[in-house]
Amino acid sequence: MRIASSARKRSMPLTRARDRYTSHVDAIHFLMQDGPTEVVCRINLDALSEFGRTIGLSEPTEIFETGRAAIERAASEKYDRTSRRPYEVVTITADDLDLATLSEHQRRILELLNEAGPRGYPQALMLARGFDIELLTSLVRDGFATVATETVGAGRRALEVANVRITDAGRQALEG
Repeated sequence: MRIASSARKRSMPLTRARDRYTSHVDAIHFLMQDGPTEVVCRINLDALSEFGRTIGLSEPTEIFETGRAAIERAASEKYDRTSRRPYEVVTITADDLDLATLSEHQRRILELLNEAGPRGYPQALMLARGFDIELLTSLVRDGFATVATETVGAGRRALEVANVRITDAGRQALEG
């Protein structure tokens, strides 16, 4: 068995191994993958509770399911920057999560989406207004927004339009 002597070079982030997870008294455990190797990860309930306050949720499994993408990203980043034996569990704490408040740009986008109503705001118009595609992508990835495609008529032609919509987590982040 080889023990890494220094942090891994980021060649490929961990990926989700399975959708299932297990809830324990003190943590939620979930599996990630590093190529063919499964990596056991856990997030302690204190970290989940802190994360839940930032998105307006209090029930641990609901927090985990809503913020899973951000939690998995934190697990991947911690795995990549630390040395560990293959069988060691990657434990995510509140310090590993980016629990900072919304940036000014994120808040502006979420406010615009909130005002747009249930249909959302066309992605093309958001980009035309100068919003950065990477920022929009991060809001979707973190569960604060979604993108839905719909077909609209334009004369005799049908066009596909991608509308960006705020999620409940996005609304809660605005309130928090």
